[in-house]
Amino acid sequence: MERPSLTVGIEEEFQVIDPESRELRSHIAEIFAQGKDALGGKLKPELHQPVVEVGTSVCAHVADAKREVLALRASLAKLARENGLRIAAAGTHPFTHWGNVAISPGNQRYERLIADLQMVARANLIFGLHVHIGVEDREHQIAIMNQARYFLPHILALGREHLSHHVVRRDLPEHRRNHRRHQFALHRVRQIVVNAVQP
Repeated sequence: MERPSLTVGIEEEFQVIDPESRELRSHIAEIFAQGKDALGGKLKPELHQPVVEVGTSVCAHVADAKREVLALRASLAKLARENGLRIAAAGTHPFTHWGNVAISPGNQRYERLIADLQMVARANLIFGLHVHIGVEDREHQIAIMNQARYFLPHILALGREHLSHHVVRRDLPEHRRNHRRHQFALHRVRQIVVNAVQP
């Protein structure tokens, strides 16, 4: 059997932090304007304004991706420092409440997500690390997806439970809140599956 042709790309989402208060800070336009030059267009805004994403190019080898990740991290940290901010990497922020975080304007996809999911999308203040593996051969894609199918219920189960240290009064009954969380988790799983099978 011939070895499959695989590629790798890595995206990381960082917290933009105020160095004094340690609270999340909405990024300022200058960071993105400067970042386009300093990071070669590899800096992207996310749904929540204190989230910045950097991503490698499509790499043929893991060593190449590692080199790019280290260079991107260093460039982003320098850029943040020059603007009186810091970056941090963690799954979520320990004390900034999502209700105090601004949403990035001017993105139709984000606007649709907020319109569809409301508070569920707004409260999803998380920072991720995404490793994308490109599989060129269609047969290998199908084989991988068949293996991954086994884990989808587990991923869905993890996505259903929203652990929060903030208590918020909600007017929706419990079953409707859970339904919305379930819909958001399903939306994420659908995205994973669609992205995996698209050529």
